[in-house]
Amino acid sequence: MSERQLFQDWLDYLPDFLQEFQSFMNESDQEYDYSPESLDALEEWILSHYQDTDDLLKKSESQILNLLACYIGETIIKIKGGQWELDLEPESVYYGLPVIVLPPYGDSVCPITLATASADRRTGDFLSSLACSEE
Repeated sequence: MSERQLFQDWLDYLPDFLQEFQSFMNESDQEYDYSPESLDALEEWILSHYQDTDDLLKKSESQILNLLACYIGETIIKIKGGQWELDLEPESVYYGLPVIVLPPYGDSVCPITLATASADRRTGDFLSSLACSEE
């Protein structure tokens, strides 16, 4: 199966992943409503569960990382616009990963790396500051 077909299959399952994210996060009192505030709550959750990027990148956490990335990406789309695409530029640091291509200039962000970066930077507002920036 081609990378594009795998990506399309992943996109087809995105609503299911988002529902699974909501069910998984149901343990918290936070409402995950695709707002900047919910990104702060999500980052707080990430920081309370992962000491650093390596913890989040463990194979045992791959399903959770996927759910986090789906929610982060959809929240960015709701706040800034854009769309999911598969980065197939061989020189790109995001090669082979789903990215959000943002209007108006076509810049892209990778929700997977945003999740791991939030675990590394440990600021508590990394995700929301990026989602709300006027770049």
